[in-house]
Amino acid sequence: MNFLIKIFLNAIAVVIVAYILTGVHVHDFWNAILLAFVLSLLNASVKPVLIFLTIPATIFSLGLFLLVINAAIIEIAAWILQPGFTVDSF
Repeated sequence: MNFLIKIFLNAIAVVIVAYILTGVHVHDFWNAILLAFVLSLLNASVKPVLIFLTIPATIFSLGLFLLVINAAIIEIAAWILQPGFTVDSF
């Protein structure tokens, strides 16, 4: 039940971000819930692998490369949910 509450709160955050930022587009609330679920799966599976593979770049940039990894995860989610969620630029 706790997982579903987190997904619902993340979906609300996605809708708020899409309202505030002009480059982020979510078509409806159901796509936001699906996006929150996909982001949680990507953060649990792909993100640790990317962090491990880019340890030298992360250390060299004093952790700022993690922003690039987060943007890449969001772009992958936008690619998976292409008709319902779009991001204009990296």
